[in-house]
Amino acid sequence: MTDLWELEQHDASEHLVPKFEHVWKKYTRKWRSSHHSTGMPKSTGSTLPINGASETEALQMTAVGKAAKGKGKKVKEGESAEPPHPSVLWPLFLTFKWAVIGGGFYKLCFDVMQFASPHLLKHLISFIENPEQPMWVGIVLALGMFVIAMVQSMILHQYFHIMFRLGMNIKSVLTAHVYKKALRLSNQARRNRQIGEIVNLMAIDVQRFQDITTFMMLFWSSPLQVHLRITNPLN
Repeated sequence: MTDLWELEQHDASEHLVPKFEHVWKKYTRKWRSSHHSTGMPKSTGSTLPINGASETEALQMTAVGKAAKGKGKKVKEGESAEPPHPSVLWPLFLTFKWAVIGGGFYKLCFDVMQFASPHLLKHLISFIENPEQPMWVGIVLALGMFVIAMVQSMILHQYFHIMFRLGMNIKSVLTAHVYKKALRLSNQARRNRQIGEIVNLMAIDVQRFQDITTFMMLFWSSPLQVHLRITNPLN
């Protein structure tokens, strides 16, 4: 292992996991208080499952609710409906918000600069068609196109660097979170959850978070590019 580069401190699990755990606990406390204040019925599934017994009951109620929803039937009397659970997306955003904002800023700059080169190319064509214009105009236009292309490449590289690193960090904290949760399960809860399910959560489902992180900016970037293309005065 001596031939491998050491991770930066802000990319190490010992730094990321406690940071996410702090945000997650704070978020779940607010989530429980808000749901209790809105009159959520007091049942076994109304509280957020933390330890073994409540974990087992919550999983059982979740299975019952999903089965009834899939078959289009109502939940029978005596059976608990599927309890609501807090989403992990908002705590992830709060943990890595500066990386997400920075990546979005770089993507915005890249998308806007994509429409600068066509405008310079239009003026360069006009310069070629009009021989009366001074030579320095063509030189400035050519240099401008070169600089924009170089800056675009640097911005895009930085964007992918941030997003790939963000995906790696998200995978680290979620894998550690699922592993810690599996260690806190009681014997009764372990009987209802196979080892393969927990392994799939840490290996496959968490990997999907990492895969989508690289291209999640396309949710707003693609409509923006379409809008800029339609409203482009070069059309």
